[in-house]
Amino acid sequence: GALYWDVESWKGGGPAIGPKPVSSFSAMDSLLRQLTESRGLPGNRSLSVVIIGNSAGGQYVNRYAAVGHAPDTLVKDGIEVRFIVANPSTYLYFDKSRPVDVPGEEDLNRWRYGFNQPPPYVDRSPEECLKRYVERDVSIVLGAKDRDTAALLLEVSPAAMAQGPNRHERGINYDRHVRTLARKKGLARRSKPHRLVELSGVGHDAGSVMAAPQTREIMFG
Repeated sequence: GALYWDVESWKGGGPAIGPKPVSSFSAMDSLLRQLTESRGLPGNRSLSVVIIGNSAGGQYVNRYAAVGHAPDTLVKDGIEVRFIVANPSTYLYFDKSRPVDVPGEEDLNRWRYGFNQPPPYVDRSPEECLKRYVERDVSIVLGAKDRDTAALLLEVSPAAMAQGPNRHERGINYDRHVRTLARKKGLARRSKPHRLVELSGVGHDAGSVMAAPQTREIMFG
């Protein structure tokens, strides 16, 4: 009876293979609602939610931060939501521009890398999703040593290579993409601007990313 997804489609909100075609993003929406149903905390402390993922999980969090539905409801209810995107192999771009020229240009903007043919869950245009993403509290955390161009599970399709040669450079490029495009569109900055954090001495290791003081400060600060 448990939902299960294809190894690639779950990272982009695709439908479950079975037992019902539920989007992996709809599953997160449901989880967030369940976890925040009881909003009272001891000592009148405010409730906040942190969604963090490393590697493939970072891909999921990046895309969910752009298109996820439930965080809007939580914020309206006074619940702070923070997203931490750590060391993903690829990102969701909001237009057709890419930092690296590669062959196969017709496929570079297909979903999960861009907005061509998104899953049914995605209910807004790229411009509207960019506005949503910019307004949310999003941090990109990169291992400064995560630069291996032949790393295990590093995506090397044309759509991936158009974002940069390795995970570290892809993160730098993506942060620049979002900031540049938001400035062109005249989108207002959040009171808490987006963060780009580089962890010295850290590679593609979830444990080291989670344990880093900079990451813990974002999670619990």
